[in-house]
Amino acid sequence: MMKAAFVANSERQTPQTYFLHYDHPGFRFRFVAVSGVEMAREAVRSFADQGFDLVDLCGDFDPETAEAFRQEAGGRIKVSAAVYSPAEMEKLNALEAIDRYGIIVMGAGDLDRPIWLEKENEEFNTRIAVVTGEETAREAAREMVREGIHFIELCSYFDAQRTEALSRAIGGAVPIGSCGAGA
Repeated sequence: MMKAAFVANSERQTPQTYFLHYDHPGFRFRFVAVSGVEMAREAVRSFADQGFDLVDLCGDFDPETAEAFRQEAGGRIKVSAAVYSPAEMEKLNALEAIDRYGIIVMGAGDLDRPIWLEKENEEFNTRIAVVTGEETAREAAREMVREGIHFIELCSYFDAQRTEALSRAIGGAVPIGSCGAGA
């Protein structure tokens, strides 16, 4: 079974107050929000202790932090951080609001449509699409744009080419960063 997690940074949230999960035969996914580097470090360690294969970190963390977390977990888990191309970072920095957050995760199995997970509160709203193919990822990204998501981050499945293809599929409407683009 593949076990993957995504960790987002926030001002006030914790893994106990802001979390989502999805279980499917062959795939387990967990999403948590943390408040700062120390809480993120603890979350990564906890996921490693639970036998997770990988953790993707939001763009608030850099690849060096991701690598330090991997090493601190004894190399038992792959850890990646979302990176943005210079053009996507320029779009992200120009946003007036970033409280509508989209995440696309490549799962396992045979889903003919995205599985949606949502969490809302006063700080930010998160919409996650679990997909099993690039077409369903494009469908999810287009839906996120229609719903007014401010920016999208992708799991480590999405390398630079896949990230660029997804950006083209939405006409560059929102900034997209990927945990696989820096690999």
